[in-house]
Amino acid sequence: MPTPIEDVVDLMLACHARIRHFLGVARAVGRGEAASEAVLRDACDRTRRYFLEALPRHVADENESVLPRLRGRSASLDAALAAMHLQHTDHAPVVDALVRLLDRVALDPASPESPAHRASLLRCAETLTADLEHHLAAEETQVFPAMRALLSDAEKAQILAELRARRQA
Repeated sequence: MPTPIEDVVDLMLACHARIRHFLGVARAVGRGEAASEAVLRDACDRTRRYFLEALPRHVADENESVLPRLRGRSASLDAALAAMHLQHTDHAPVVDALVRLLDRVALDPASPESPAHRASLLRCAETLTADLEHHLAAEETQVFPAMRALLSDAEKAQILAELRARRQA
């Protein structure tokens, strides 16, 4: 059985993989890669649901479970945590725009406005991808290694329990 640290960091890394996946889906929809209207609507719905439901839970995991337990361990880590927290706030309007554009594209994929909506979606998804890739990489190189190195097994187990509780709520 894996140790709690492997579980909690692996779960966080899996969330990052899903963020990247759904950003890729949004870009593909924006490029018009869906094979049919039904496939396009499904892709929009799944991606919209991810960004409305799962991403906020991941942000809460980091802000409410990880940040308070790592804060105060070192000046460089505190700077990384402060940047992470600020970026979560900064990303919210772009995520909201992405969700609105997914709705617009899914509403009527055959409409004359659909190509313009898809182009807007692609630009938004590309912007969010660039912003989040920088954000995710910083977490993966600064925050997650600190979780592995600095948190006790009890703290890691508490974080894991909190992550699981957010997903059951």
